[in-house]
Amino acid sequence: PLYFLFNLKLWKKFLLVSALTFGLSAFFILPAFFEKDLTIVDSLTGGFFNYSYHFIYLRQLFIRTWAYGGSILGPFDDISFQLGWPQVLLILPALRLWRKQLYFWLALVLSIFMMTFHSQFVWDKIPLLAMAQFPWRLLTFAATFVAFFSGSLFFWLKNKLAAAVLIVLIIALNWQYFRPEKFSPVNDYYYTDRQRIANEMSGVLSDYLPKTAVKPEQPRDINGPLEQFDFPTVNGKTPLEFWSDIISLLSWLGLLVYAVRFYRTRA
Repeated sequence: PLYFLFNLKLWKKFLLVSALTFGLSAFFILPAFFEKDLTIVDSLTGGFFNYSYHFIYLRQLFIRTWAYGGSILGPFDDISFQLGWPQVLLILPALRLWRKQLYFWLALVLSIFMMTFHSQFVWDKIPLLAMAQFPWRLLTFAATFVAFFSGSLFFWLKNKLAAAVLIVLIIALNWQYFRPEKFSPVNDYYYTDRQRIANEMSGVLSDYLPKTAVKPEQPRDINGPLEQFDFPTVNGKTPLEFWSDIISLLSWLGLLVYAVRFYRTRA
């Protein structure tokens, strides 16, 4: 959106892209948002999944330690949130073109800000953000913009040898991260034993279960008909879900027509 504030001539394309983006995801977004009171989806934002426990500290973006744990409260997570200091150093040459790339710089700063505890007042004011659960998920956007800036350096490198050395150096500096925590040798029994699969691998994601459903504590074999729970319609599909599917289908058709017309005009 910030990009189109500086490029008002592109507002029509922006609206078209926004409409298509919303339409393509309508089959999920509309029921998930408007019918959430029918499910226990609120469990996604409580306890461990509360966003206030998962803000990061700026220094964590540059710490190169790598572990195999998860996200916890405070700066001592066992999961890495680094942007990569070699990549960060490589974006410095892009600063001289910051005016032409203002949108990307603003987006990078905003995504980093929203990951830190300094932005908690924003998360508190916009309840919908709680569905994201982990503010550090915005690292996806920050890393993308950093990659965009650092990659632009190769457009200025006229020496192919220097570019090749730089690529090898980047890979070498990150090679230590290409290793698993451990190797677990398994046999056929690991994948075929029914009881072990039931105890360790089977499960139900309760996020979108109807509120009337009772999740069993342990998986069990069922003899006879399955237990049914009350849901808005007989087949479990509400009118909103039906029309959401129609919107997404029409959006796919619209995208296909647009792509065909675009390639015909270029031919």
